Amino acid sequence: MILAKGSTVTINSQGVDIQGALSEDVTIALKSNFRALAADFQNELTQVVDILGATAKSLTGGGVGFSSQFKQMTTQVWDKTDPARFNINVDFHRTPLNKNTGPQNVSGKNLMNIIKTFCAIPLPAESKDIPGMLIPPGPSPIEGIGLDRMVNGGEQGAKTDTYVNVTIGNINFNRLLLESAEPTFSKYTDDSNYPINCRVAFTFVSMWAATKKMIQDW
Repeated sequence: MILAKGSTVTINSQGVDIQGALSEDVTIALKSNFRALAADFQNELTQVVDILGATAKSLTGGGVGFSSQFKQMTTQVWDKTDPARFNINVDFHRTPLNKNTGPQNVSGKNLMNIIKTFCAIPLPAESKDIPGMLIPPGPSPIEGIGLDRMVNGGEQGAKTDTYVNVTIGNINFNRLLLESAEPTFSKYTDDSNYPINCRVAFTFVSMWAATKKMIQDW
C-alpha cells in the first residue's frame, strides 16, 4: 500500500497533536511468513532413512532410491504475521497546516519543544526514585493484551505516551508504537536562533500482528 506524498500528517500522543506534511511517498509493509507443513517432523530417524536412500541409489547406479520426504510434506502453511510497519518523513514548519483554524504561526522555540516531545517517545525514561534506573518505553503486558481497555470500558488506561495515533489524509492509524524518530533540523534559524523547520523520519509499527480487520479499520 502506497500513500501519496503531500498528504497532511497529524500525530497524536496524550492529547497533543503535531501536524506536518509528507515529504515523499509512503509504503506500508504487510507480511505473513509460511513454512513447510512437516518442518517440525524432521528428526534423526528421517535423516537415517535419507542416508540409506542415497546410499542405495549410489550402489545401484540410480536404479533404487528412496527418502523420507514427500512433495506433500513441503506444503506451505501459515507460521506468523508481522505487525504492520511503515516509515514516514514529515516536514514541520513554523506555520503548521490546520484545516480547521487556518495557518497558525508558532515560534521556533515552540516548534522545537513539540518535536522534542515526540522524538522522545521511543526512548526510555529515567526513574525519579532510583538514580540510573531506566523505565522502558512501549506498552506494559497489561496494555499489550488489552486488559487496560477491559477495565476502562473500552478506553485506554493510563494516559501515557505508550501509543500514538497517526492520521495521513483521511486514513487513521490508531494505537501504534513509535519505534524510532530521526530529526533533521534546518540550518536556517529565526530571530531567536531556533530552526525554522525540521524534517523527522518516523518509524511506526502496530502493536499486534496485522489483520484483515486492521486494514478495514484504516
